[in-house]
Amino acid sequence: MPSGTGKTVSLLSLVIAYMLRFPDHLDKLVYCSRTIPEIEKCVEELRNLFKYYEQCDGKPPSLFAVALSARKNLCINESVSSLRQGSLVDGACQKLTASFVRAKRRLRPDLPCCAFFEKLDEQKDFNYPDGVYNLQNLRKLGQQKGICPYFLSRNVVDRAHIVVYSYHYILDPKIAELVSKNFSRHSCVVFDEAHNIDNVCIESMSVSLTKTTVEKATQKLGILEEHVQRLREENSEQLRVEYDRLVEGLRRIEEERTNDQILANPVLPDMILKEAVPGTIRNALHFISFLRRFNEYLKHRMRTKTVLIESPAAFLRDINDLMHIDRRPLRFSSDYFHSFTFNL
Repeated sequence: MPSGTGKTVSLLSLVIAYMLRFPDHLDKLVYCSRTIPEIEKCVEELRNLFKYYEQCDGKPPSLFAVALSARKNLCINESVSSLRQGSLVDGACQKLTASFVRAKRRLRPDLPCCAFFEKLDEQKDFNYPDGVYNLQNLRKLGQQKGICPYFLSRNVVDRAHIVVYSYHYILDPKIAELVSKNFSRHSCVVFDEAHNIDNVCIESMSVSLTKTTVEKATQKLGILEEHVQRLREENSEQLRVEYDRLVEGLRRIEEERTNDQILANPVLPDMILKEAVPGTIRNALHFISFLRRFNEYLKHRMRTKTVLIESPAAFLRDINDLMHIDRRPLRFSSDYFHSFTFNL
């Protein structure tokens, strides 16, 4: 059907009417769209629908609807939002709000912080009135209350009856693990413009590498190795603490991790995380050596001048044959790298 014929409002009317009539069967609507304008359009349709309910019933539905977007669209910290580019905004926010940064700040109060995030963290019982909240409403609420609208929206998605956000928040397992994993089983998921959904799925599990990226990784590994060697000479206790934390479990405290914008590992179920960490990557220097070998393998693969299409199984066999790296250390390497760098 062509645009402007009322598809969105018709669908929203049907689902919300069902939610109100049978709350035990359906308690959440997750509406996924591609772009910010389309998300805003859906929220405005919701607002109009709520107004119509108020005209008919004398009061709006007792539902909480919220839009969720990236930091660059919600941040109200001028020193961060002024960077504008998404990756720069994410990085600047991470430097102020990540759990390991806040832990350092307890020892060094002079380190910078985000006052909006800290105030929100102090007001965990903040009261969210029912209604419809678009991105602008969230920013305005954040400015009025002095709290971070991005983390506010992240905190309320579980209790919200209606969530409007990008495809990636539910299709990309690295993001969905952090945002959408606690959604009720009685949820209705709607994909707008679903003819693009296959491309989104492909993109979410794809990684693009260049020779520049691999060379920079080599340089950073050298810096990391020097840092570890210096710690061994100056502070062997810190390395021992890092080892003990790793043995206890790769997952950091859930409450802290949900505040970090670190992509979750999409290949690690909880049962695997409870296994013992392979000895080939358990020690700090062993792990750096493991990363060097993996990086060299990537350099080797990128020297080819022909296009290759290869299954994951074939890739794992090849890296095992050439570099003697089996799949088990690879499973742990992403989470271990985060744990390793945070604890140093």
